Amino acid sequence: IQAVFDRTSNQLCNFFLDKREVSLYDSAAGKWSQPITADALTTYWHSNIFFSPFDSAIYTLGGYGDFHYKNEVHRYLPQSHSWENVHVTGDFFTPRYLAAAGTNKAGDSAWILGGYGSLAGDQLLNPHNLYDLVVFDVKRKTFKTIYKLKEPEEPFALATNMIINSNK
Repeated sequence: IQAVFDRTSNQLCNFFLDKREVSLYDSAAGKWSQPITADALTTYWHSNIFFSPFDSAIYTLGGYGDFHYKNEVHRYLPQSHSWENVHVTGDFFTPRYLAAAGTNKAGDSAWILGGYGSLAGDQLLNPHNLYDLVVFDVKRKTFKTIYKLKEPEEPFALATNMIINSNK
């Protein structure tokens, strides 16, 4: 189960991507709109998640499960309570998890840094640490590789969130 704050409705949302279940927190009543029963295993461990004010949607990127790294993008539309798989173009987004992600101030771009994955997505086929900086353009639904960090002596992976300073 993952959580994100929907700034349009000022609500905390819990969701379980595998079952496409969403529960909203009612702060006045102090309870969730519905229980979410997550299985012990999931197909989307450590996906990156962000809310985009540009289109008032919640996005998930990547993840890991069933011995595969993911490069999928999913979008949840709170207004219609619907999910969709997002067809993306642009640069190849290497399947990964354990990446850091954050959005710019406008929420029309998400920046993804590093992670762990493999080109084929298969856990058995050359998994390795990633040190690239990739931007996902919400408007155009494209990925673009911006930069690649020099591979460090000691490998590392990031996790979940990154703060983007849009002014710099």
